[in-house]
Amino acid sequence: MDYPHQIDCVWLATNSTGQLAAMITAGEGPIPESVLAHDFDMLDIEGALLDLPVIAEARLIEQIPDPSSFLALSLRGLFVYDWTDLHRIRAEAVRAYELVSVPSIQASLRTLPAELRSVACEVDAVFGSPFVIVDGYWRQRV
Repeated sequence: MDYPHQIDCVWLATNSTGQLAAMITAGEGPIPESVLAHDFDMLDIEGALLDLPVIAEARLIEQIPDPSSFLALSLRGLFVYDWTDLHRIRAEAVRAYELVSVPSIQASLRTLPAELRSVACEVDAVFGSPFVIVDGYWRQRV
């Protein structure tokens, strides 16, 4: 799949402990090559995540105009990060996904349906930390 330009989409991240995070691109954030190359259409990931059962309460970390979609993902046990550089001038860019909402109970990779497990990309991060830093194996909007 080509990079989904100007489309605010979600990709699924996991880490070495099996925590899960929904990474929202804001139409510009970097996406791992493995997610773009996967057979599962990344434009369907958010819908598949929202089909998961509600297992937690959600807490908003950053104030944003309409937090409903972020909170809906956290209700399913996901940490939610957003590519906020979209709203910054280049000199102030953090080049990282920023934490927006957190679940009270965490979902884990092993509890996901097989098709979502297969599309999750492992990143070197502790979810719940303020930022997930972008590194070299990601493709960004050109």
